[in-house]
Formats: sequence, structure tokens, C-alpha cells
Amino acid sequence: CPVAEACNACAVEAAGQAVEKDDSTKKDEPMAEPVKKAEDAAPVGVKTRAQIDPKYLWKKDRLFVSHEAFSQALENAGAQSASIAECRVFDSAARLRECLDLYFRLHTDINKLTLYANMTVDTEPSDASRADQKKAANVLARFMEAATGVRDGILKIDPNVLDGFFASDEALRAYEPYIRNISRRADR
Repeated sequence: CPVAEACNACAVEAAGQAVEKDDSTKKDEPMAEPVKKAEDAAPVGVKTRAQIDPKYLWKKDRLFVSHEAFSQALENAGAQSASIAECRVFDSAARLRECLDLYFRLHTDINKLTLYANMTVDTEPSDASRADQKKAANVLARFMEAATGVRDGILKIDPNVLDGFFASDEALRAYEPYIRNISRRADR
């Protein structure tokens, strides 16, 4: 079991499946230790996080090195997410690319914030962690509301103009599948 060190479910399962010993074994063979009965085994999930091998724990520090870094990023993302609302009219390939760069950078940053906050609630539940989770969810909601103009603005671009944008801006071509998908799903 890949998480055997994190729980004892395998031992409990094995104990529940134990069968009576076959008496026809040879006397000179060593006897195996009897399997504990399920009722004798410790309940599943009794280890604290401190007792679990670190290789099985989430690595929240890969998202943010500290809670202070998370708090600062949360504050910054909240302030920056309003700037996506300015991305409604795309009169050039450069403007469209700049807005999509901003959109995807903010979306990734805010996703990391919500992930970190959710992991913290799961691993260190407290009123403070639940408050952080709510703040991150609110930043995401405000961002998504402000970002509706990006989709609407893309749908207003004439397809021929859009083709010209792709032809004139090589970096914008990285977003072509995303933009074409928006156009394809316009009626939804």
C-alpha cells in the first residue's frame, strides 16, 4: 500500500479477511504470526499530521514559503484583479495579447491562493484559516466577475480581424486555441 506509513488500513483489512489456520502444515515449517482481529486493530486514521511521514504530506511551501507570503500575495491579487476589467475592447493584437497575459497570470496566481487556503483549512483548521479561505474565494469571485469582459470583448472581434491579429503577432498565437474555443462556444 503506498500510504501504509500514513494509516493502518491494510492491517485492519487483512485482519478482517483472516481465515482460520490450516492444521495440515508441516511441523518443521516456521509458524507465521497470527493476524490480529479487526476489533483488536487501532482505528484507521489515528495518526496526527506530526506522526505522518513528510513524504505523504502536502508541500504548501511550494505555493507560498510562509503565511505572510500568502497574505501579501492575497492582498496583491485582490488589488490587481480589478485591472482585468479594463480588458474589454481589443483594437490591436498587442492589446489582446497583453490582456490575455494578464488574465492567465492573475488566474494562476489566484488559483494558487485558493489552493493554499483550502489546504490550510484541511490541515490546520481554525477560524483564521477559514477566514483566509473565504478571502481567497472572494478574490477569485471578484476576478471572475471582472474578467467577463475579456470573453465578451473577444466575441466582438470580427473573425477576419482576429485572423489578422494572429498573423501579425506571433506571441498571440499561443492563445489561439483558447480564443477559437471561446468563439466556438459563443452560443453557450
